[in-house]
Amino acid sequence: MNKLIRRSALDKKSALDKKSTPFLKSFLFCPALLLLAACNEQYAEVGKTAPELAAFDLQGNAITLAQGRGQKQLISFWSQTCGACLAELRTLQQWQQRFPEQIRLLAINIDGEKSPQDELEALLDKRQINLPIIKDQLQITAERYRLIGTPTSFVIDNEGKLQQRISGLISEPQLHQLFNASARQ
Repeated sequence: MNKLIRRSALDKKSALDKKSTPFLKSFLFCPALLLLAACNEQYAEVGKTAPELAAFDLQGNAITLAQGRGQKQLISFWSQTCGACLAELRTLQQWQQRFPEQIRLLAINIDGEKSPQDELEALLDKRQINLPIIKDQLQITAERYRLIGTPTSFVIDNEGKLQQRISGLISEPQLHQLFNASARQ
């Protein structure tokens, strides 16, 4: 008798699951579809508008490209474990000090959660780097810019268009051209 009652209860539950499954699927599918539609996938492409940043400075403030609209911007992606990146940050800092008003420089660290903030700050202090550092904690910005390796930099013009992608270290002639061209604008 107990087996018969259990089987009857299981049959009812199974029938209920079959009836509620389409509702449940549509209930879960609709919000997922809305989230996907709300996500405006942006990818970096030279000649097009630069994708917006999804990153914060070390004080937790959101940093956007719109904050630098009207001036040339240089985004430099770097990693804490990349020796070439740290050397390039020092070079960029020297150029920034020589020409402070010409280019908005954004050094974006892509280490995410692998790099606790106190370790990052200790490294920057040790290397005497005082550039505006930004953390791409979830690596959304790195994805938008289709980052493959570091260092990688992007030049964005005064109107927000992506002018150039530089993979690897920025050479002295490139820096010369970049900062001198900005002086003329």
